[in-house]
Amino acid sequence: MVRGIGVFAAAGAALLAACGGRPAEWDAVPTSFYLGQLRDAAVLVDPALNRALVITARADQTLGFSAVRLGKKIVSTTTSADRHRVFVLSQGDEERLRPTDEGPALSVIEAGHANQVKRYELPDTRTSLALDPAGRYAIVYAGDSTSGSIINNPNELIVVDLAAEPSANNPTRRSLPSNIGGSPKNLTFTAPLHLPAGDRRLLVVETDRDVMLLDLEHPERPEVSLPVKDPRTDSRALLPAGIAVDPGQAGSPGRFPALAVRTNLDDNVIIYTLGPSDKNPPDNDFIPTPNAAVVGGVPSDIAFVNTNQGPRLAVMVPSPTPTGFLIKVDDNQTLSARFTAGYQRISPVAGFASDGATGDQLMLWSTDGRTNSIAFWDLDKVPNIPFGSIDTLKSVDTLNLNGSVASVVSIPERNLKIVETTSRALYVLDPEQHLTNALSTSGKVTLRYSSEGDRAWAFAPSQKALARIELAGAHIVAVDIDRPVADVVEIERSDGGRALLALHTISAGSSSSPDQFAGPTVGVTVFDALAPSAAQSRRYAAVLLEGLAP
Repeated sequence: MVRGIGVFAAAGAALLAACGGRPAEWDAVPTSFYLGQLRDAAVLVDPALNRALVITARADQTLGFSAVRLGKKIVSTTTSADRHRVFVLSQGDEERLRPTDEGPALSVIEAGHANQVKRYELPDTRTSLALDPAGRYAIVYAGDSTSGSIINNPNELIVVDLAAEPSANNPTRRSLPSNIGGSPKNLTFTAPLHLPAGDRRLLVVETDRDVMLLDLEHPERPEVSLPVKDPRTDSRALLPAGIAVDPGQAGSPGRFPALAVRTNLDDNVIIYTLGPSDKNPPDNDFIPTPNAAVVGGVPSDIAFVNTNQGPRLAVMVPSPTPTGFLIKVDDNQTLSARFTAGYQRISPVAGFASDGATGDQLMLWSTDGRTNSIAFWDLDKVPNIPFGSIDTLKSVDTLNLNGSVASVVSIPERNLKIVETTSRALYVLDPEQHLTNALSTSGKVTLRYSSEGDRAWAFAPSQKALARIELAGAHIVAVDIDRPVADVVEIERSDGGRALLALHTISAGSSSSPDQFAGPTVGVTVFDALAPSAAQSRRYAAVLLEGLAP
């Protein structure tokens, strides 16, 4: 092992500077950190100093450090799913009496030039953030928080266009004047929908009372409200509990886009078909037409799927009798399948393709602690009948587990599923190949994944335990390490290789947030991720001192 010396040089310079007084930052005591994980850098966000330390790796396992300034009173750090951006939400100074006092902001750090920060000034304090999977938008909203000024508009969305530079017109504000007073709770960016005036995406806003559709590409167009009940005849406190979206199909005969909504109490699923409107811009080119499908119980999950008989809406109802339903949207033809276990969740193994020609494989599971199995439902064997039952003996394969399911992680790059059970067993599933690899652990482990999705890193927080898992075949390589591990991140090196950074703290441990850990100082051990060896590793101590020397 080689010990890094850069930090000691920085510390020495600081000691010399201390003779004439040292910066106030040296007296700040850090308590917890957020970890942002870019494709080519680890980003240590230090709320105590309102800054981030960007860590990059070179071919010889040496590290590069650069410090970037962030907003005051940091409340959250979020990494985009593609690891291209890290988003830091800050509230600014509580009292803004001087021109130099800061307001709330969204700071964005991007892969490739992480030492440059884009700062989007926000008009008000918000704590919830929704990220566009396509990378175009970020939306800041109140969610369940009540923080902010003396009076707030919980229906307001602050829309940041990430493709444009920060300006007086970016971000923009948008209020949702709901007819029944709902405030946004969950935001979903759709895939491109085959709408009458052309393909484009919509923003689906689930409030605490209804669902709303927004066209972000045409902000002049009004919101579209999708009620989940008739308030004149239904006094129940229904609220959206989940949605599913069918992008539709272009061409002839084609298929209009559809959006399905399940609620917290109702045994109906409401399906809105987005057909053409006879109105002209600036009105919307579509109009929603509702249809209610009765499923005999409160649904726990819904998803649009492909079957050998065409696209259907799949609905999971775990009680009173565990049943799955396949609903044809245009005429409500419904097939049911009874299961031997009360599965709650459904997920197409390879995702839903709106123009798919064959039936999907659906993975079924539950996290209620009562079901020690998962199942795969083959939708390429659906009978050609309008109504009736499906023979699950011919279409459902069951995998018994060592314990009930605690979590399921999808690895889309490899079409794999990682299942962890309450008894601390791990299963690497390849549903398309019908392959299962079961792994046992000696305790609670945390997994981090490479950006290619071909390997995972397993570690036990606060322990000297680290291993690499090659997901194809589930081959395990133990990695020797002599410090307790707080977290790990794999990043691209400057030469195109891969480096694994194992982070250590004095009081290493996990927190309630998956990207946050605690400790007054942070060290890093650097490995070659493709050939990890303790003998060839390099250790850096107290990296948070980097960039503090004058």
